[in-house]
Amino acid sequence: MLPTISASVRYRLMAVLLAVALVLSGCGLLGSGNEEAVANEGQPGRPTTAPADGDPSATAPPNSTPDGDPSSQPPAPASSSTTLQQATPRAGGDSLNDPLFPGLGNSGYDVEHYNIEINLTGGEFRAQAELRIFPDFPLDQFNLDLIGLTVDRVFVNGVEADVERRGRELIVQPSSALPQGTVATVRVEYRGQPEPVDDPSGFFALGWHTRDWGTFVASQPLGAATWFPANDYQTDKATFRVAVTVPLGQVAAGPGLLTSQTSTGTTSTFVWEMDDPMATYLASVVTGDFTIFTTEGAGGVVIRNVLPTDRAAQLVPALASTNEMLEQFTELFGPYPFDSYGVVAVPDDLSFALENQTLSLFDVDFLTLRRRTVENVLAHELAHQWFGNSVSSETWEDIWLSEGFASWADQYWTEEDGGTTFDQRAAFAAAERLRPPTQVRAATMFDSTVYLRGALTLEALRRTVGDQDFFALLKIWVVQFEGQTASTEDFLALVRTQFGAVVEDLMRSWLFDQLMPDLPPDP
Repeated sequence: MLPTISASVRYRLMAVLLAVALVLSGCGLLGSGNEEAVANEGQPGRPTTAPADGDPSATAPPNSTPDGDPSSQPPAPASSSTTLQQATPRAGGDSLNDPLFPGLGNSGYDVEHYNIEINLTGGEFRAQAELRIFPDFPLDQFNLDLIGLTVDRVFVNGVEADVERRGRELIVQPSSALPQGTVATVRVEYRGQPEPVDDPSGFFALGWHTRDWGTFVASQPLGAATWFPANDYQTDKATFRVAVTVPLGQVAAGPGLLTSQTSTGTTSTFVWEMDDPMATYLASVVTGDFTIFTTEGAGGVVIRNVLPTDRAAQLVPALASTNEMLEQFTELFGPYPFDSYGVVAVPDDLSFALENQTLSLFDVDFLTLRRRTVENVLAHELAHQWFGNSVSSETWEDIWLSEGFASWADQYWTEEDGGTTFDQRAAFAAAERLRPPTQVRAATMFDSTVYLRGALTLEALRRTVGDQDFFALLKIWVVQFEGQTASTEDFLALVRTQFGAVVEDLMRSWLFDQLMPDLPPDP
């Protein structure tokens, strides 16, 4: 994501408002959520019909099995009682223990696919989500993340399950335990009015947004659970099918490719499918009076831009450079990782842009600014499709691997276009005494140091090893971790493998030293 307000003003507000939010909640709900300045760029119960709110950082006691000292005695032969003990079903966990947002995600299973069907034609949001999950061990209870909304029924493998609501946790107890490694189908029927959750920074509410003109989604990092039940963490990526029914005359856009569009006398249903792994926070929907403009881009990528019908003629020219960027970034980073890309422009005052997978979110007025300003952010969000979306940060503490890489790409594009140079950015960063990009908290994960010093870290690497080896490393990175997550230590390990310990030490200085190193001269 890339904020478009003054970074200094935003982050002073973030620090104050985070402290207030933590005091009021008494729990540290979760965290911050938006991007850089453009200036520099249980217990099981009966099914419930009442929505629930609560502390998403509260964690159920972990389940564990006894551990012995293998060195104290020879291994015992396998016995029937040992086998039964190992196979005893147990509950999954309610957290994946992210260092910044410990309440996000759930353990005990992996989601393979989400099939989400939403109807927006009545007086309320009505939906059904079907998840295909793989238990990591025999599972007699598991959690999903879901905020607010009324859950009518939950079925597991076609049999109604007992459920309980506890904060953002939807606790599901199937009628029989789920065996390890065998796919299970979970269907959740739910309704209500999705409400975005407060970002502790106070910058922008996160999740599903309803306006008089339609709807849109901005979830990073913790808003996906406002509109569908999920294992809401980036290490559990899945494929998606999103079907949205809207009043006739409206359009619904989502991730991936439009695979079906049908209409009745009063409604239209749009089906979008994302066949590549996607993190939950990158899933999106937008509805309203939009026109979809579709062309074929470099490498056969489908470029579809979703623009307000009454502003489309004005906005189309602002997106003219998309295919040129796609061509250049494909040459630099390797093949584009998805089947489609495009921009949705909403008539809302966002003050940021967001890299929703294959459909980056902008506001209309931003796209009317001067060309170089617009293209800088267009380049940033497109680069995120490689860095952040295909290869995601393993934890939110590793966010520089997303924002720093995308910022390097937008700065590269801008400098090639005759704009601000890396050396000018480095002088600014030195004057600001930017802290290390790995030194982040929930309130500062989108601070300018993550973007700028993160980008300069990569530029220092390019200037040290040369263009050929630098771009070869980026392509290896994308191939090695495509559709997965990666950590800062993964990056450093790759640098060490490719270039040796001396270059790795240079990268560690840029990433961890309080005093930013000098940017090497450009050869």
